Amino acid sequence: MNEPFVSIITATFNDKLSLLETAESVNNSTYKKLEWIVIDGASSDGTLEWLNSINTNIAQWISEPDDGIYDAWNKGMALAKGEWIVFLGAGDLLEPNWFAQALNKDCESYDLIYGDIKLIFPGHRSSVGKKCGLAWGKTVTKLKCSMCLPHPGMLHRKKLFDNNKFSTSYKIVGDWEFFLRIHKNVRAARYCEMQIQAIVPVGGVSANHQSMERHFTERMRLMHDYQIKGCWLQSMKWAAKRLIAKHASLFEIIQRTVWGWRR
Repeated sequence: MNEPFVSIITATFNDKLSLLETAESVNNSTYKKLEWIVIDGASSDGTLEWLNSINTNIAQWISEPDDGIYDAWNKGMALAKGEWIVFLGAGDLLEPNWFAQALNKDCESYDLIYGDIKLIFPGHRSSVGKKCGLAWGKTVTKLKCSMCLPHPGMLHRKKLFDNNKFSTSYKIVGDWEFFLRIHKNVRAARYCEMQIQAIVPVGGVSANHQSMERHFTERMRLMHDYQIKGCWLQSMKWAAKRLIAKHASLFEIIQRTVWGWRR
């Protein structure tokens, strides 16, 4: 079987140390038919100097102001040459054998291939649990109420983006909006149960207490735009998180406890 080409896209802004960790994980991948594209939002923390200094590992990079992560991802897709697209955040760690496991002889039948992600505390590798995917049929059912796909490290067939981009009007839930819009275009998807696709720090932009108010507001706007109803349980959960997030220390304790149950 000819190994398909994979494009990894990373959006980053003033997060050089995390980007270096991601660079190491990409370099350690056992799957070598890939390119890494870095889209930097004009960082001032030494990221640009690092990008200028290297001549390996990164296939292409841009450093310029952007309109958030989804604008950066759209820029990365415009440069991508791969048959498969992967979005990996700065600080996310690619599981070394993930592509080799996922892109087997049956991969031509699918438009999405995904597994599970391991969650760690920022700053060290201590595990706090795991976010598991669901079979595609269950995912589609739950998708109307929440972003239930373990997105970092997930393999997307590039043709899904041929006439579709991420909406830059959303800064946090744009990936959820994208899948609500295109999931009917997915011929078939495969969930690789018990396979870790990436290792992700808990508390990214979509989950930290500082962004919770915006996350909640965008979520309510998205549900209104798509006329989503019947998600009262998820809405109650997010309303509670919004209130708790006003108390940073309490929010962190509860978050760590909840993820600890998912070990």
